[in-house]
Amino acid sequence: MKILPSPRILMILALLSLGAVFLFPLWQILLDAAQFPGGLQLHIWINKISGTDKYILQNINILNHYIGMKSIHPDSIPELKYFPIVVYSLLTLGVVVVVIDKAWAYLTWPVLISLLGILGIYDFYLWLYDYGHNLDPTAPIKVEGMTYQPPLFGAKDLLNFYVQSYPHWGAAFLGLAVVFAFLAYLKKIYQAKMGHLEASDLDTKTKRQSKRKMGESKLLLMVTGLLLAGCGINPEPIDFGTDHCAYCKMSIADPKFGAELVTSKGKVFKFDALECMVPYMQLQEDADYAHILAITYDVPGVLHPVDSMHFIISEKFNSPMGANLAGFKNAHLIEKDPDLFDWESLKSHLSLKTSK
Repeated sequence: MKILPSPRILMILALLSLGAVFLFPLWQILLDAAQFPGGLQLHIWINKISGTDKYILQNINILNHYIGMKSIHPDSIPELKYFPIVVYSLLTLGVVVVVIDKAWAYLTWPVLISLLGILGIYDFYLWLYDYGHNLDPTAPIKVEGMTYQPPLFGAKDLLNFYVQSYPHWGAAFLGLAVVFAFLAYLKKIYQAKMGHLEASDLDTKTKRQSKRKMGESKLLLMVTGLLLAGCGINPEPIDFGTDHCAYCKMSIADPKFGAELVTSKGKVFKFDALECMVPYMQLQEDADYAHILAITYDVPGVLHPVDSMHFIISEKFNSPMGANLAGFKNAHLIEKDPDLFDWESLKSHLSLKTSK
């Protein structure tokens, strides 16, 4: 126990490990078949589903259609929305544990994470069970008595696919967070047992502890700032070909158009064109937006604040929903066009009922 750092340092390492679940997938499912050299990899994150490429879900959904399995739509999976909130809450609670520096708090935090982790794995099992058993009776391919539940942990054959399911780096960091926090608890207990020192050594020890705690406090402030920055309200880049419009539900495909709303609570809504975002805002009269963004025609694929843009309605711009509406970042390129609008005049032109 002597070689371990202080309980606070160990707890800070636990917080950093827990925060890493946003950087790495928690789980991975591998599907190998002769028609897919190299196989298909499905990655389950704390807040999304991805894979070997951006078309992985599309390919898997096409295959599943033939055997009657449901399509995977991340937007319809509630766990991907509230699991990040749970992690943010645990990070905040962990900062409180560091501040109060009590043995019971160091023990409570990893126990809580362990219980929530067990519940999360059970929820994942139920999702796999429903996904593999709830089949469409009108599917083109039906095998009597066959179910297609992927393994929770391990490997199995499903028709012509060899399916493997194992934890990924995110799960390893989650386990590491529990280990660091439990070590912090053991270190705190050890300190309590070894806390009685001779009077002649007390002043020297007190000065040493004071310097160490000052350093720990500075480190805690830095970590807290990083954690709070990770919880900020920020826009998300549009994943063309994968994301769908919040208004018309069509796939967002053209990188010269598109728009995005981010509410004051951090909820993100993506649109395939301005002519979808504008009526959506009109319907949500009481909504409070932290960001109102659109893609510029002259800088494709990049979102910009609408109040820094100019807009043109012209037949030479074939926008996705037929409004012939395009946004521009560089106004000097289009300053001679008679149908030039800024954001406020565009809303007025389209008879919006609300202001920005």
